[in-house]
Amino acid sequence: MRRLPFAFFLTVAFAVPLWAAAENEGYIAGERLFNSRCGLCHQLPDPKSLSRAQWQVALKTMNKRLERNGMEPLTDVENQALRAYFEAVGAGN
Repeated sequence: MRRLPFAFFLTVAFAVPLWAAAENEGYIAGERLFNSRCGLCHQLPDPKSLSRAQWQVALKTMNKRLERNGMEPLTDVENQALRAYFEAVGAGN
């Protein structure tokens, strides 16, 4: 009977750091993308300056501008990383 609680403890002890590391990697990927792709063409705004809904509109608008200017638009994965980054830094609601 004592093995079950210990096995549960080990599962949680190893799963939580892996989950936190994956979340941190997503944040770092979003931050790097924000600095590299968005910072190529203009000064970067404070990520907290817009709400989540406003960032959604801004990302769509910027993708259209990228395409219109002959640049490669953001992929779905890149868009997800940016949204996750904005949420992690506490973009307004």
